[in-house]
Amino acid sequence: MKRGLAAATTGTWDAEFGRDLPLHLLNAGLEDVGGEVCTPINIGGSPQSEFFTLSARQASTFVVDTGLVSQADWEEMIAAFEQRQAIAAYFSMVSAWGRRPD
Repeated sequence: MKRGLAAATTGTWDAEFGRDLPLHLLNAGLEDVGGEVCTPINIGGSPQSEFFTLSARQASTFVVDTGLVSQADWEEMIAAFEQRQAIAAYFSMVSAWGRRPD
């Protein structure tokens, strides 16, 4: 799954930006900077999992063309998320805040 995710996001996504977001706010001169992360759990066979599998099917050609994952491995991953035994952490959402100095 990690190879598939890497292939699906090649050149389109900065996986480090969310983690570094509070640092960007500090570097911008904000004070009282804080943050939190929310990571939903994706359970196979659920409506959320169906969204994931439909999206993965649409991205199949692009992902396989990167050469990081085979068509068979990609289909195996999709099939796993159609089963209730599959559980994975979904994409995390990072929130950060700060205030301008007085």
